[in-house]
Amino acid sequence: MMFSADLFTYYGYKFEAVCAGDEELVDSSSEFALVLKLRLGKHTLLMAAEVDCLNPEAAESDVSYERPLSAEQFLELKTIKLQPNKHLRAKSLAQKMPRWWVQSFLAGISTMVVSGRDDKGILQEASARLISASRLNL
Repeated sequence: MMFSADLFTYYGYKFEAVCAGDEELVDSSSEFALVLKLRLGKHTLLMAAEVDCLNPEAAESDVSYERPLSAEQFLELKTIKLQPNKHLRAKSLAQKMPRWWVQSFLAGISTMVVSGRDDKGILQEASARLISASRLNL
């Protein structure tokens, strides 16, 4: 069986669609972005950050369309191919997690959901990981 980067990318978009509550439609061209104001020393930066979906727990309790949403109310969703053994899995996560952590941390997103899929794109596991300034959760 041949694998393509496009197929693997589709698996990620499908995971996002399912988590966002739309199991039928996979749309790689739509996105939602937060615009953030950050300080780096004495410099002020504006940054746009694409976010994947609302945290269902936050959506039930905190969402009010009368005030802006905060970054903590969103989830970052990531998909990774499951590796056949612990060593390869740890190596794969060690390569990807630092980039994912920076992306989420700078945007102010506090929770990332990492899902593991097999070669056929079937999700085998998912785990929530807290994003904190003091620790990179591998």
